[in-house]
Amino acid sequence: DVLGALGKVDIDDPQTLALIGQAHLLTGDEQASARYLTRAIEKQPDAIDPRVNLVAALLQQGDKPGALREAEEVYKKSPNDPRAASLLIGALLKNNQFDRALDVVRTLEEKMPNSPVPHINRAAIKTQKGDTEGAKADLEKADKLLPGDALIGHSLATIAIQRGQFDAARKHYQQVKEKDGPSQTTLMAMYDLEVLAKQPSAARKLVEEAGNKFPKAARPAAIIATAYVRGGQPEKALELSSEAAVANPNHLELLTARGGAYYNKGDLNAALD
Repeated sequence: DVLGALGKVDIDDPQTLALIGQAHLLTGDEQASARYLTRAIEKQPDAIDPRVNLVAALLQQGDKPGALREAEEVYKKSPNDPRAASLLIGALLKNNQFDRALDVVRTLEEKMPNSPVPHINRAAIKTQKGDTEGAKADLEKADKLLPGDALIGHSLATIAIQRGQFDAARKHYQQVKEKDGPSQTTLMAMYDLEVLAKQPSAARKLVEEAGNKFPKAARPAAIIATAYVRGGQPEKALELSSEAAVANPNHLELLTARGGAYYNKGDLNAALD
């Protein structure tokens, strides 16, 4: 509603334009986001944040060359900013320019020899090239420098899962959970792991923890509601998924679960809706 009202107002302030552009990006309107961010950059060419968001908007639109051009401009203006380097590396990867991406990583490593950032970026490049073993080695170096980091931990867990090393994956997720707390992303990743490992009791505890901590989140609510419908408790399914249903009115899995709950309860009109 606010964005709709602001669209009718002539705004010149670059920070406000950048904020509106970021908001449009978060709501999924990449074209509007790119328009506002481009105007913000025109009025404040040296600002980094709007350019970072513009790269994301262009990538989401599928404009890989445009995103790369913008990322190169960000890096040119802020060569010592690790965000700018990481942004350029990501854009180069989207354009399959692996050698150039590695050159940026080497430059970054010279400037930040004790930082995990170069190792994380090199791991991303190796992953895209199919070098899982090399990516794992770089991620392990990054993990020693920044133990418990969510990005590093999730990446190492993913590699462990691909190899069927479920205990190793559990340790990585647990390390992230202990450092950052039980985020929705980590809890649901742990749930997926236990489903894959055929540990239904552990999976149930994790999805219930996610549902309790994040009652407005669609995926845990949908999984829990589906389980209660199958267990013959449609009222419980509707009760536990009500907040998530209001927050996510168009989530397919949640709509399906609640439709099944209403059907089993005998409320056919609500089920049909």
